[in-house]
Amino acid sequence: MKLDRWTLFNLPESDRQLFAAYAAPDSESAILKGLPIQVLDQVRATMRRIAGLTGRPLRVIYRGPRYDPCRSWCRRADARAFSVYFR
Repeated sequence: MKLDRWTLFNLPESDRQLFAAYAAPDSESAILKGLPIQVLDQVRATMRRIAGLTGRPLRVIYRGPRYDPCRSWCRRADARAFSVYFR
């Protein structure tokens, strides 16, 4: 599920700029993709706003170096980036 125009309209301008810069393609299930780990706190606040508007919780998946080739995620301590998904 992607965010609809009404939800994006109700977000503050700083959050809309974040979506413009890191929005995931429509062919993927992620909402935001490739965010640097340094903006995690800002994105967590945005996730709370989105969860309040949509009524659905969101989930963060950390991305970075993997030590097991079968994994599609990594630990937060090792992460360089992250993606946001609806739960």
